[in-house]
Amino acid sequence: MAGDVEADGVAASDEELQERTEELVSRRGPQSYEEGTRLWMVSTVQKRGMALAEVYRVQPTEGGTVVYLRAVEAVNGVREPFQKRGASASAAAAGAASGDVEADGVAASDEELQERTEELVSRRGPQSYEEGTRLWMVSTVQKRGMALAEVYRVQPTEGGTVVYLRAVEAVNGVREPFQKVVPHNQTHTPPHQQQASDGDGRLFRRIHRVGGAAVSSDETNTEAQHFCKAVCVGDGNKRLRVVGSPAGAGDGGGAVEDSNREQQQRIDTICSLVMECLPLHVLVPLSQRLAKSTKQMWEQAAPSHTRLFIDCATKGDEHCWRSPTEGRTFWQKIPLDDVKRMAARLTGLTHITLCHPEDHPMWCGDVLVTIIETTAAPPAPTQPPPATDQPGTQGEAPQRPSEVRQSASRLETIAFEEVRMSEAEGCELERDDLPLPPPLTEAPTLPSLKAITGAVHQHGDLADRGWLMPSVETVEQKGWRVRKLGRFVSSSRSLQHVGGRWLGERWASVFEHIPEAAAGQPGPLSQLQSIGDVLTSRGCHKSLTELHVQMPPLGDHTAIDSLLAVDSLVKECCTPDARITVMSTPGAFELSEQHRFDLSLFNADRFPSHPSRFFQMAIQTLVRQARQITYTISQHDLTHPIDSLSQAAIDIAKTLTFDNVQSVCVFKAYGFDPAPGAPSPHPAIIEYLQPFPRARELEVTSAVGGPAGQLLAEKMRREVVRVEFGRGVRAEDRRAVLEAMGAEREVGTVDVGLRGPSVSLTEGPLDGWRSDSFPSIGHIDMGLSLPDELEPSAAAERIRDGISSIVGGVRGLERLTVDVCASGAFRASIRQLLPTGTEVGDNFTIDTGTAWLCVESIQHDTTASYRSTHTP
Repeated sequence: MAGDVEADGVAASDEELQERTEELVSRRGPQSYEEGTRLWMVSTVQKRGMALAEVYRVQPTEGGTVVYLRAVEAVNGVREPFQKRGASASAAAAGAASGDVEADGVAASDEELQERTEELVSRRGPQSYEEGTRLWMVSTVQKRGMALAEVYRVQPTEGGTVVYLRAVEAVNGVREPFQKVVPHNQTHTPPHQQQASDGDGRLFRRIHRVGGAAVSSDETNTEAQHFCKAVCVGDGNKRLRVVGSPAGAGDGGGAVEDSNREQQQRIDTICSLVMECLPLHVLVPLSQRLAKSTKQMWEQAAPSHTRLFIDCATKGDEHCWRSPTEGRTFWQKIPLDDVKRMAARLTGLTHITLCHPEDHPMWCGDVLVTIIETTAAPPAPTQPPPATDQPGTQGEAPQRPSEVRQSASRLETIAFEEVRMSEAEGCELERDDLPLPPPLTEAPTLPSLKAITGAVHQHGDLADRGWLMPSVETVEQKGWRVRKLGRFVSSSRSLQHVGGRWLGERWASVFEHIPEAAAGQPGPLSQLQSIGDVLTSRGCHKSLTELHVQMPPLGDHTAIDSLLAVDSLVKECCTPDARITVMSTPGAFELSEQHRFDLSLFNADRFPSHPSRFFQMAIQTLVRQARQITYTISQHDLTHPIDSLSQAAIDIAKTLTFDNVQSVCVFKAYGFDPAPGAPSPHPAIIEYLQPFPRARELEVTSAVGGPAGQLLAEKMRREVVRVEFGRGVRAEDRRAVLEAMGAEREVGTVDVGLRGPSVSLTEGPLDGWRSDSFPSIGHIDMGLSLPDELEPSAAAERIRDGISSIVGGVRGLERLTVDVCASGAFRASIRQLLPTGTEVGDNFTIDTGTAWLCVESIQHDTTASYRSTHTP
């Protein structure tokens, strides 16, 4: 039974979860349970079913030793307590003398775990299988081949004990059942292995224990009657310790030599178990500190490594068994020649992750590229075989390249992850700006590569390496140039998703690097499912299952072309049940910083008579998200019958809702200047719209926008903050818009030419303000200009008469401001005609005492003001 190993399911990290077993610790004497010793214990609160516990008290009793432990990690602020009883002192001593090996939580590889499972759990008796005990079992349904199972029934029989188990985690709603029979003669726990934490950070050391004290390998105590030797392998808090007390330890050199030989055999055994579980930054240096016979294990262990983390983080991580800074130091110091030798051994590598500092995305980028390109293809026959040693050491015996690399790259995933570091840690960084190695003469092939994730702008340099990646399905990136991304994905024949954020035809530039399909062939993009945020594209046929569209503001009737382009993309490239989302983007600053939708789109000649489901959904979504609704008048409105709409346009218009609309505007198209006397178009589409329940502002700036403004005014809410008229709006159109609002509405401010070009005094800005249909108006602000032919005195009289007409005819008026760009002569005339204190109407008084020649009328908290801006 010596050398048997027994395991309970130990919850481990994602990388090690399927690769670790816990060795039973039932045959321990008092000396094995010193305070501070750490053991794996079955936990009732930890999610993974096991907890690493630390001994804090050892109490010998007649029946054995009682060991008290606490979990190292607290759950909800409480460290779970444990208690176990060990064998008596005499039994413990007997176990120590036998040279048994004891282990807790020894990590093993997937392959080893599959091979050792039967041995690990074969020598158990009924007492080892109490209900609730958890074991790792070989699974036929779990993806990783192993399942953590829990004992729910133990049934003794004549032929042995039948143990019934169920998987802890269900697969498709079913907990996999297990059953095993344990013979009666296997009721005692076999010798075991022990893992201890020495905490000194060294990878390999020898300890002599004399009595109860430990001394290092360079210290000896020949007077000791009993001693044991411990060899520690690992780093940080994870160490494997082999404990042995060879017979005849104090009987002279022959016994010592036998002990050393026996110890070396144990070291070889332990290394064979843990070698495949060590990260490269631990495994490579360790291979130099072992005996020559053991060093060959590196060659056997390297192909079993499937995941590689090039990590700048300083925190401990059970994925890689890192000590605080060792991994970062290793990657920053290792020469590229040694990287190539190491990578040539990693024939099983499937995932590689660069965990880079947040502000240095290319940290150790040369190491990453070298590993990827070295694993891409076997070395040439004339290339020297890769060595297993560190810089400055001699390699092993030469091997043929076929013995080192038997197949092409198995790499499936290249991932990039950002790590936030402190300022002090950032100062310790090296290798953050080194150039990448020159590209290979022959483009490397990565036949198994399927995904590149987390890439940022600086990682776009990978596109210049010329990699051939026929199986790439997913590329997630931010900030790459269009041409670089296009070159990077051009070799793929399996592309399903490309992340990115571009507008217009730039997506077409990405895919133009991909060869066109032959007639009748599906083409390289036949599997494309999603391409980030798109507007137009080409190259795939009814394969997109997901499409995210960001639309710029639909500025006028010509915007129908953009919408129809996306509609064509959906019809040609998307599956019938594709998930499609549409989002409006803010407009340019000079137009509006709001999400806009222009109603003139309904008058476009290309408006479909039978719009698709996507077309209708897109318009409804864009209008629902819009904060500004506009109608842009162009030459098209004067030459086409916009008062006669298609039934499709009417049907869609009736379904639109404007819950987020804050402002409503009538603009003129850029460069459109209607001739004097041109008719004003009547856009009938507005009549079919629902009201604007939250619209607070109405703006009319087009000289022929009166009828459109009138129709929109009828849809406004009851309380309107501002109504603004541009310079070109005629007095009669302004009057019609205000009357359309109706007497039941209230308007805070009416602005006439104040925020834009001033209105000429001869165009009647002061006329037409008396109407019973006007809404209540609180403030009126005007910006006026004086023509050169108008005498200053005549202009002053016209302004005085206009002010009198407005303050006497507008209901609810509290303030009138007239801002005139005028000469000094006019300033003198207006002050003479309207001195401070002049009464206007019943409630207003003029005040010209301000620096700006403000004429304010104050009575009953109401004001009429005049401001003149001096021009020479």
